[in-house]
Amino acid sequence: MHFIGWKGAARHIAADEARAFTRAVRRFGKALTHMAKGDIRAASGATRWVLLVGPYAFKMPLLVHGGRLFLLGCLANISERSTSQEANGDLRLARTYACSPLGLLAVAERITGPLLLRRLTREEAISLPLQEFNGEAGVDDNGHNVATREDGSLVVLDYGNLGLMYVSNGPRLYRGQPR
Repeated sequence: MHFIGWKGAARHIAADEARAFTRAVRRFGKALTHMAKGDIRAASGATRWVLLVGPYAFKMPLLVHGGRLFLLGCLANISERSTSQEANGDLRLARTYACSPLGLLAVAERITGPLLLRRLTREEAISLPLQEFNGEAGVDDNGHNVATREDGSLVVLDYGNLGLMYVSNGPRLYRGQPR
């Protein structure tokens, strides 16, 4: 068996993906500086573990709950990256800077504002740029995936659900009612 090395393997990955992953590695290096300063926090969800370091959130799938949830965590990372690229800098979504080819690591923007932790109003839910494939508003009503930026605007943190799609002008329906 012939070993092609890291340069040969990088040629087989799409050029954009390779550049994005290289930038993610550089960001990780910068994050190590913040780790030395003690600016680090960890959080865990159902499918992913999140390491909050400086201005970055490193999202990794959890293996603790079994293989199925691990794979869902990988898919969530890949989905967030593709949605972030499609959103093209929409400030209502936390940016995902890079994702490894298999979704084992995603590097995202860390939002330092507080979580909403309350039910979203109808206007808030339809102002966010995600919807389910049936047209319903795609953000949880309890606000656990929504935080506020310094200017008070809402931003979605976790949008890796495979049943969501990006819509720049908001969802068409809210709980089955037309917008």
